[in-house]
Amino acid sequence: MIFHGPGIYTVVTRARWLCRGPCPGGEWAQGPGREACLLSPQIRIKEETRLVSIIDQIDKAVAIIPRGALFKSPFGPTHVNRTFEGLTLSEAKKLSSYFHFREPVDLKNKTLLEKADLDPSLDFMDSLEHDIPKGSWSIQMERGNALVVLRSLLWPGLTFFHAPGTKNCGYIYVGTGEKNMDLPFML
Repeated sequence: MIFHGPGIYTVVTRARWLCRGPCPGGEWAQGPGREACLLSPQIRIKEETRLVSIIDQIDKAVAIIPRGALFKSPFGPTHVNRTFEGLTLSEAKKLSSYFHFREPVDLKNKTLLEKADLDPSLDFMDSLEHDIPKGSWSIQMERGNALVVLRSLLWPGLTFFHAPGTKNCGYIYVGTGEKNMDLPFML
């Protein structure tokens, strides 16, 4: 039986190995033109399904945007901020100026006193400065302070860039799909 659907993310997350070659305790099985990996005698996962799950995990963990690139209207929807002209050079050097591009997780756990300093139209996502473990992001200035480069140490291979004073920003992931589980011990 080939396993698919919303529960696949749970199954793939629990798997501690990558399907590169023979799987521990199992063997490669042939699907309709694609390979599937045997996790247990009952569950098989196609490589493409596992890859989709890994990409989704990476996007939820490290997809980021600069503060102010999006805004939330009082009625709920989020829009691209057409007046955003980029972060200033001093703002661009701070982790607090970058947010995870996902639904907030940590923001809901903040006290009212902590939320009092936030602008609800701009600060509606989780900031990178509160990521655990602390120090999981590397900030570097390139080209004589004309470009800010953030690199994730938790997901090696993720690079984000922003040119201060412009709308130009983006990220790319060129990695192995392996999370750096040793990062807390390396810091």
